[in-house]
Amino acid sequence: MDSGVSYLRILAMLCIVVCHLLEGYGNPWSATFYVGVPLFFVLSASLYGERRVKDWRQWGLRRLKRIYLPYVLTLLCFLLVYGFFFPSAFSWSQVLLYACCLQGFGAALPGLNHLWFVTAILVCYAVLPLMQCLRRWALWMWLLAWAAFVLSLLCFYGRFYWFPLYLVAYFSPVLPLRVQQVQRCVVVLCIALQVITWKSLLVFDVATGYVAMRSFLALALLSLRPLLGELPLPPFARWMDRLTYPLYLVHNPLMIGPLSLCSVTPFVGINVGAILMFSLLLAWAVSRLTRGWHSLPLCAITKNR
Repeated sequence: MDSGVSYLRILAMLCIVVCHLLEGYGNPWSATFYVGVPLFFVLSASLYGERRVKDWRQWGLRRLKRIYLPYVLTLLCFLLVYGFFFPSAFSWSQVLLYACCLQGFGAALPGLNHLWFVTAILVCYAVLPLMQCLRRWALWMWLLAWAAFVLSLLCFYGRFYWFPLYLVAYFSPVLPLRVQQVQRCVVVLCIALQVITWKSLLVFDVATGYVAMRSFLALALLSLRPLLGELPLPPFARWMDRLTYPLYLVHNPLMIGPLSLCSVTPFVGINVGAILMFSLLLAWAVSRLTRGWHSLPLCAITKNR
Protein backbone atom coordinates (compact mmCIF):
# COMPACT_ATOMS: atom_id res chain seq x y z
CA MET A 1 0.00 0.00 0.00
CA ASP A 2 1.29 3.45 -0.95
CA SER A 3 0.94 5.49 2.24
CA GLY A 4 1.44 8.70 0.24
CA VAL A 5 -1.74 7.98 -1.72
CA SER A 6 -3.61 7.13 1.47
CA TYR A 7 -2.57 10.34 3.23
CA LEU A 8 -3.56 12.45 0.22
CA ARG A 9 -6.95 10.73 0.00
CA ILE A 10 -7.56 11.38 3.69
CA LEU A 11 -6.48 15.01 3.29
CA ALA A 12 -8.82 15.45 0.33
CA MET A 13 -11.75 14.00 2.26
CA LEU A 14 -11.06 16.15 5.32
CA CYS A 15 -10.97 19.27 3.13
CA ILE A 16 -14.31 18.36 1.57
CA VAL A 17 -15.94 17.70 4.94
CA VAL A 18 -14.69 21.01 6.34
CA CYS A 19 -15.80 22.81 3.16
CA HIS A 20 -19.36 21.50 3.33
CA LEU A 21 -19.54 21.97 7.10
CA LEU A 22 -18.61 25.64 6.75
CA GLU A 23 -21.04 25.92 3.86
CA GLY A 24 -23.78 24.52 6.08
CA TYR A 25 -23.14 27.35 8.52
CA GLY A 26 -22.93 29.97 5.76
CA ASN A 27 -19.25 30.66 6.36
CA PRO A 28 -17.63 32.42 3.35
CA TRP A 29 -14.34 30.58 3.98
CA SER A 30 -15.91 27.30 2.86
CA ALA A 31 -14.61 27.73 -0.71
CA THR A 32 -11.04 27.76 0.60
CA PHE A 33 -11.24 24.04 1.42
CA TYR A 34 -12.72 22.99 -1.92
CA VAL A 35 -9.27 21.81 -2.97
CA GLY A 36 -10.30 18.31 -1.86
CA VAL A 37 -12.31 17.63 -5.03
CA PRO A 38 -9.57 18.50 -7.58
CA LEU A 39 -7.12 16.60 -5.36
CA PHE A 40 -9.25 13.48 -5.78
CA PHE A 41 -9.22 13.97 -9.56
CA VAL A 42 -5.47 14.48 -9.93
CA LEU A 43 -4.69 11.63 -7.53
CA SER A 44 -6.86 9.17 -9.44
CA ALA A 45 -5.48 10.32 -12.81
CA SER A 46 -1.83 10.12 -11.78
CA LEU A 47 -2.28 6.59 -10.40
CA TYR A 48 -3.69 5.37 -13.72
CA GLY A 49 -1.07 7.33 -15.63
CA GLU A 50 1.64 5.30 -13.91
CA ARG A 51 0.35 1.91 -15.03
CA ARG A 52 -1.26 0.13 -17.95
CA VAL A 53 -4.57 -1.71 -17.79
CA LYS A 54 -4.57 -4.97 -19.75
CA ASP A 55 -8.16 -6.19 -19.30
CA TRP A 56 -10.48 -3.20 -19.59
CA ARG A 57 -13.60 -5.31 -19.22
CA GLN A 58 -12.55 -6.70 -15.85
CA TRP A 59 -11.28 -3.29 -14.79
CA GLY A 60 -14.55 -1.61 -15.78
CA LEU A 61 -16.65 -4.10 -13.86
CA ARG A 62 -14.55 -3.62 -10.73
CA ARG A 63 -14.78 0.16 -10.98
CA LEU A 64 -18.53 -0.06 -11.52
CA LYS A 65 -18.97 -2.13 -8.38
CA ARG A 66 -16.75 0.06 -6.24
CA ILE A 67 -18.15 3.38 -7.43
CA TYR A 68 -21.71 2.86 -8.63
CA LEU A 69 -23.08 0.25 -6.21
CA PRO A 70 -22.26 2.18 -2.99
CA TYR A 71 -23.61 5.26 -4.73
CA VAL A 72 -26.92 3.53 -5.52
CA LEU A 73 -27.27 2.26 -1.95
CA THR A 74 -26.62 5.73 -0.50
CA LEU A 75 -28.94 7.41 -3.01
CA LEU A 76 -31.76 4.94 -2.35
CA CYS A 77 -31.57 5.41 1.42
CA PHE A 78 -31.64 9.20 1.27
CA LEU A 79 -34.36 9.32 -1.38
CA LEU A 80 -36.58 7.06 0.73
CA VAL A 81 -36.15 9.40 3.69
CA TYR A 82 -36.76 12.44 1.49
CA GLY A 83 -39.85 10.87 -0.07
CA PHE A 84 -41.34 9.92 3.28
CA PHE A 85 -40.57 13.06 5.30
CA PHE A 86 -39.86 15.77 2.68
CA PRO A 87 -41.75 14.89 -0.52
CA SER A 88 -41.53 18.48 -1.79
CA ALA A 89 -37.70 18.46 -1.65
CA PHE A 90 -37.27 16.74 -5.01
CA SER A 91 -38.87 16.12 -8.40
CA TRP A 92 -39.06 12.80 -10.21
CA SER A 93 -37.17 14.16 -13.19
CA GLN A 94 -34.23 14.88 -10.89
CA VAL A 95 -34.52 11.44 -9.32
CA LEU A 96 -34.32 9.88 -12.79
CA LEU A 97 -31.10 11.78 -13.53
CA TYR A 98 -29.62 10.65 -10.21
CA ALA A 99 -30.65 7.03 -10.85
CA CYS A 100 -28.87 7.14 -14.21
CA CYS A 101 -25.87 8.86 -12.57
CA LEU A 102 -26.33 11.90 -14.80
CA GLN A 103 -26.80 14.39 -11.97
CA GLY A 104 -23.50 16.03 -12.86
CA PHE A 105 -25.15 17.47 -15.98
CA GLY A 106 -27.90 19.45 -14.32
CA ALA A 107 -29.65 17.84 -11.34
CA ALA A 108 -29.07 19.21 -7.84
CA LEU A 109 -31.23 17.78 -5.07
CA PRO A 110 -30.79 19.59 -1.73
CA GLY A 111 -28.04 17.88 0.24
CA LEU A 112 -27.18 15.59 -2.67
CA ASN A 113 -25.65 18.19 -4.98
CA HIS A 114 -22.13 16.92 -4.14
CA LEU A 115 -22.84 13.69 -6.02
CA TRP A 116 -21.96 15.41 -9.30
CA PHE A 117 -18.48 14.07 -8.57
CA VAL A 118 -19.69 10.50 -9.20
CA THR A 119 -20.85 11.47 -12.68
CA ALA A 120 -17.57 13.26 -13.35
CA ILE A 121 -15.28 10.45 -12.19
CA LEU A 122 -17.24 7.86 -14.21
CA VAL A 123 -16.85 10.07 -17.30
CA CYS A 124 -13.10 10.18 -16.66
CA TYR A 125 -13.00 6.41 -16.24
CA ALA A 126 -14.93 5.96 -19.49
CA VAL A 127 -12.21 7.72 -21.51
CA LEU A 128 -9.26 6.01 -19.81
CA PRO A 129 -8.94 3.32 -22.54
CA LEU A 130 -8.60 6.05 -25.17
CA MET A 131 -6.15 7.97 -22.99
CA GLN A 132 -3.99 4.87 -22.63
CA CYS A 133 -3.89 4.47 -26.41
CA LEU A 134 -2.73 8.09 -26.76
CA ARG A 135 0.16 7.76 -24.32
CA ARG A 136 2.65 7.55 -27.19
CA TRP A 137 1.82 11.22 -27.85
CA ALA A 138 1.86 12.09 -24.15
CA LEU A 139 3.59 15.46 -24.55
CA TRP A 140 1.13 16.70 -27.18
CA MET A 141 -1.85 15.41 -25.23
CA TRP A 142 -0.52 17.10 -22.09
CA LEU A 143 -0.22 20.42 -23.94
CA LEU A 144 -3.73 20.04 -25.37
CA ALA A 145 -5.05 19.22 -21.90
CA TRP A 146 -3.54 22.41 -20.47
CA ALA A 147 -5.04 24.40 -23.35
CA ALA A 148 -8.44 22.82 -22.71
CA PHE A 149 -8.11 23.62 -19.00
CA VAL A 150 -7.49 27.31 -19.73
CA LEU A 151 -10.35 27.27 -22.25
CA SER A 152 -12.71 25.82 -19.63
CA LEU A 153 -11.80 28.70 -17.32
CA LEU A 154 -12.26 31.38 -19.98
CA CYS A 155 -15.40 30.05 -21.69
CA PHE A 156 -17.23 28.01 -19.04
CA TYR A 157 -16.14 29.82 -15.86
CA GLY A 158 -14.41 26.65 -14.71
CA ARG A 159 -17.55 24.53 -14.70
CA PHE A 160 -15.96 21.60 -16.54
CA TYR A 161 -12.42 22.14 -15.28
CA TRP A 162 -12.22 18.62 -13.86
CA PHE A 163 -11.95 16.83 -17.21
CA PRO A 164 -8.90 18.65 -18.66
CA LEU A 165 -7.34 18.65 -15.18
CA TYR A 166 -7.75 14.87 -15.11
CA LEU A 167 -6.02 14.65 -18.49
CA VAL A 168 -3.15 16.86 -17.30
CA ALA A 169 -2.59 14.67 -14.23
CA TYR A 170 -2.90 11.45 -16.28
CA PHE A 171 -0.25 12.33 -18.86
CA SER A 172 2.12 14.06 -16.41
CA PRO A 173 3.80 10.86 -15.08
CA VAL A 174 4.56 9.78 -18.66
CA LEU A 175 6.38 13.01 -19.49
CA PRO A 176 10.17 13.44 -19.33
CA LEU A 177 11.41 14.40 -15.89
CA ARG A 178 12.46 17.85 -17.09
CA VAL A 179 8.93 18.65 -18.31
CA GLN A 180 7.47 17.45 -15.00
CA GLN A 181 9.82 19.79 -13.15
CA VAL A 182 8.78 22.69 -15.38
CA GLN A 183 5.13 21.95 -14.63
CA ARG A 184 5.80 21.98 -10.87
CA CYS A 185 7.61 25.31 -11.13
CA VAL A 186 4.80 26.87 -13.17
CA VAL A 187 2.16 25.58 -10.75
CA VAL A 188 4.01 26.97 -7.72
CA LEU A 189 4.54 30.29 -9.53
CA CYS A 190 0.83 30.56 -10.34
CA ILE A 191 -0.11 29.83 -6.73
CA ALA A 192 2.37 32.41 -5.45
CA LEU A 193 1.05 35.00 -7.91
CA GLN A 194 -2.52 34.55 -6.71
CA VAL A 195 -1.53 34.58 -3.05
CA ILE A 196 0.50 37.77 -3.48
CA THR A 197 -2.08 39.68 -5.51
CA TRP A 198 -5.25 38.16 -3.97
CA LYS A 199 -6.73 38.44 -7.42
CA SER A 200 -7.53 36.10 -10.26
CA LEU A 201 -4.91 34.93 -12.71
CA LEU A 202 -4.66 36.79 -16.00
CA VAL A 203 -8.17 37.76 -17.14
CA PHE A 204 -10.08 35.36 -14.89
CA ASP A 205 -12.83 36.67 -12.66
CA VAL A 206 -12.89 35.88 -8.93
CA ALA A 207 -14.95 32.67 -9.18
CA THR A 208 -12.82 31.30 -12.02
CA GLY A 209 -9.69 32.33 -10.17
CA TYR A 210 -10.79 30.15 -7.25
CA VAL A 211 -11.11 27.16 -9.60
CA ALA A 212 -7.64 27.83 -10.99
CA MET A 213 -6.14 28.18 -7.52
CA ARG A 214 -7.69 24.92 -6.27
CA SER A 215 -6.51 23.04 -9.35
CA PHE A 216 -2.95 24.36 -9.08
CA LEU A 217 -2.91 23.63 -5.36
CA ALA A 218 -4.11 20.06 -5.99
CA LEU A 219 -1.25 19.51 -8.45
CA ALA A 220 1.19 20.97 -5.92
CA LEU A 221 -0.10 18.68 -3.15
CA LEU A 222 0.26 15.71 -5.48
CA SER A 223 4.00 16.37 -5.65
CA LEU A 224 4.15 15.65 -1.90
CA ARG A 225 3.20 12.02 -2.49
CA PRO A 226 6.80 10.65 -2.44
CA LEU A 227 7.50 12.47 0.81
CA LEU A 228 4.28 11.25 2.45
CA GLY A 229 5.01 7.75 1.15
CA GLU A 230 7.95 7.50 3.53
CA LEU A 231 5.69 7.92 6.56
CA PRO A 232 4.16 4.88 8.32
CA LEU A 233 0.43 4.39 8.01
CA PRO A 234 -1.16 3.67 11.42
CA PRO A 235 -4.29 1.48 11.68
CA PHE A 236 -6.62 4.46 12.18
CA ALA A 237 -5.32 6.06 8.97
CA ARG A 238 -5.90 2.77 7.08
CA TRP A 239 -9.45 2.71 8.40
CA MET A 240 -10.04 6.31 7.35
CA ASP A 241 -8.55 5.60 3.92
CA ARG A 242 -11.05 2.78 3.36
CA LEU A 243 -13.91 5.08 4.35
CA THR A 244 -13.01 8.06 2.15
CA TYR A 245 -15.44 7.26 -0.67
CA PRO A 246 -18.38 6.12 1.53
CA LEU A 247 -17.81 9.18 3.72
CA TYR A 248 -17.92 11.40 0.65
CA LEU A 249 -21.26 9.87 -0.34
CA VAL A 250 -23.05 10.25 3.00
CA HIS A 251 -21.71 13.37 4.74
CA ASN A 252 -23.25 16.26 2.80
CA PRO A 253 -26.99 15.61 3.50
CA LEU A 254 -26.22 15.90 7.22
CA MET A 255 -24.86 19.41 6.66
CA ILE A 256 -26.98 20.85 3.84
CA GLY A 257 -30.62 20.29 2.95
CA PRO A 258 -33.68 19.06 4.88
CA LEU A 259 -31.67 16.54 6.92
CA SER A 260 -29.07 19.07 8.08
CA LEU A 261 -28.02 18.76 11.73
CA CYS A 262 -26.32 22.16 11.80
CA SER A 263 -29.14 23.64 13.92
CA VAL A 264 -30.48 20.57 15.68
CA THR A 265 -29.42 22.08 19.06
CA PRO A 266 -28.50 25.63 20.13
CA PHE A 267 -24.88 24.50 20.59
CA VAL A 268 -22.63 24.47 17.53
CA GLY A 269 -20.09 22.13 19.11
CA ILE A 270 -22.74 19.49 19.82
CA ASN A 271 -24.16 19.85 16.32
CA VAL A 272 -20.77 19.45 14.67
CA GLY A 273 -19.97 16.44 16.85
CA ALA A 274 -23.28 14.82 15.89
CA ILE A 275 -22.66 15.49 12.19
CA LEU A 276 -19.20 13.92 12.28
CA MET A 277 -20.34 10.95 14.36
CA PHE A 278 -23.34 10.12 12.17
CA SER A 279 -21.29 10.69 8.99
CA LEU A 280 -18.67 8.16 10.12
CA LEU A 281 -21.34 5.68 11.22
CA LEU A 282 -23.17 5.90 7.90
CA ALA A 283 -19.91 5.65 5.96
CA TRP A 284 -18.95 2.57 7.95
CA ALA A 285 -22.39 1.04 7.31
CA VAL A 286 -22.15 1.66 3.55
CA SER A 287 -18.65 0.17 3.53
CA ARG A 288 -19.76 -2.93 5.41
CA LEU A 289 -22.91 -3.46 3.35
CA THR A 290 -21.12 -3.17 0.02
CA ARG A 291 -17.96 -5.08 0.96
CA GLY A 292 -19.46 -8.44 -0.01
CA TRP A 293 -20.76 -7.12 -3.31
CA HIS A 294 -17.32 -7.50 -4.88
CA SER A 295 -17.97 -11.23 -5.26
CA LEU A 296 -21.58 -10.94 -6.41
CA PRO A 297 -23.37 -10.66 -9.77
CA LEU A 298 -20.83 -8.79 -11.91
CA CYS A 299 -17.95 -11.15 -11.04
CA ALA A 300 -20.22 -14.13 -11.68
CA ILE A 301 -21.18 -12.77 -15.09
CA THR A 302 -17.51 -12.24 -15.92
CA LYS A 303 -16.52 -15.80 -14.95
CA ASN A 304 -19.40 -17.34 -16.86
CA ARG A 305 -18.29 -15.62 -20.02
